[in-house]
Amino acid sequence: MKAIVIAITAYIVSFILSYISGRAAESDTDSLDDFTMRPAKEISTIGWIGAAFFLFCIIGSSIANQFEGMLIVIFGGLFFDGVFLILVPVKGFWEVTVKGNKVTRRLFWLLTKTFNISDINRCVYTGGEYKVYIKGRKRKAFGIDDLFINTENWEKRMEIEGVKVEMLNDADAATERKRRILRFIGILVTVAIVIAVLFMAELLL
Repeated sequence: MKAIVIAITAYIVSFILSYISGRAAESDTDSLDDFTMRPAKEISTIGWIGAAFFLFCIIGSSIANQFEGMLIVIFGGLFFDGVFLILVPVKGFWEVTVKGNKVTRRLFWLLTKTFNISDINRCVYTGGEYKVYIKGRKRKAFGIDDLFINTENWEKRMEIEGVKVEMLNDADAATERKRRILRFIGILVTVAIVIAVLFMAELLL
């Protein structure tokens, strides 16, 4: 079945990307002028286990031929959520890099934004994320998740730059954490729904 072949291929490719990136990725560093912040590699382990489980479910439901279409659609969506978690720590997928006076936020390898660190005038720690603001802009320029490695370097760099890292009070921090959790769940659900629709379309063709 084409859907199973696609799922197995996606798992193998994401596994290889994660493995290669993990071996080449920068580890913890004390440098404050040249460092990268990205999710810890341990997150991909959760993705490997979850994706492998749902891949097994996809193959099993196909072989058993019981409720094949609906089960494969559901398991397919959850499988690609696992693949998403595998890719999260991969270099360039979701990271913030500091080089000298430049800080670059990169998403999905292609979407990048670069700012001057000297233009940063505010940094707020919400209990799960550092929200960074640039002079002349009211909205957040970019965020740094506390799941990233090397966030301690960021705090020290802000201290050197004379930017105090503000802390939210407990109530506001709790509210912000709930929003972040809901936002992350929303991303996973969206990925699952999109992939499920694609699987359904493939089954109906």
